[in-house]
Amino acid sequence: MDKQSRLELVKASELAYQAGEYSKVVEQLTELIVYEENPEHYYRRSLSYLQLNEGDLAFKDLNHIVDLEPENTFWLACRAYVHDKLGRVDAAVEDYERVIKMDPEDAVAFNNLGLLYEKQGRIEEAKKLVKQADLMDEAKEFRRNPPKDEHEPFAIAPPKKNVAGIFKAVLSKKSELLEFLKFVRNGFKLKD
Repeated sequence: MDKQSRLELVKASELAYQAGEYSKVVEQLTELIVYEENPEHYYRRSLSYLQLNEGDLAFKDLNHIVDLEPENTFWLACRAYVHDKLGRVDAAVEDYERVIKMDPEDAVAFNNLGLLYEKQGRIEEAKKLVKQADLMDEAKEFRRNPPKDEHEPFAIAPPKKNVAGIFKAVLSKKSELLEFLKFVRNGFKLKD
């Protein structure tokens, strides 16, 4: 398959995903993977597997990506998420702990690890991690939106957000989950 045909198949798979034709996406990306072992193809196929309730196949793809790029914290966090969806809390904890070790400023990983600690009954540790995630999130927000003039008091902070509640809300809605995954894939940066 030539490069142009592969690009057309990538675009077709994106359109199929947007249309909710997940089986078709899996078929198209499986064909692409034969010609190029691109982690993005595996990742997008894993998202389709999740939509088809094929968590084990999604995990298999994410595991392969982590093997290809073991230092990529996004892939590792995605695998942790699937571990959790499949009820493998201990494995998800291990992956999020690795993410935090590799990227100690990953507020989402701190939050998710806190939620997993809560599932394990490690309540005090969970509270500390979620609080740390909240503080990291507030610090990022402050850096993005500093006071408008030098006389504006620093003591006036934006209202606290409950990261755990926001995250749960995001994961409960398909469209917001997809937007969140794009945000994570983009290195936790909003696209300009």
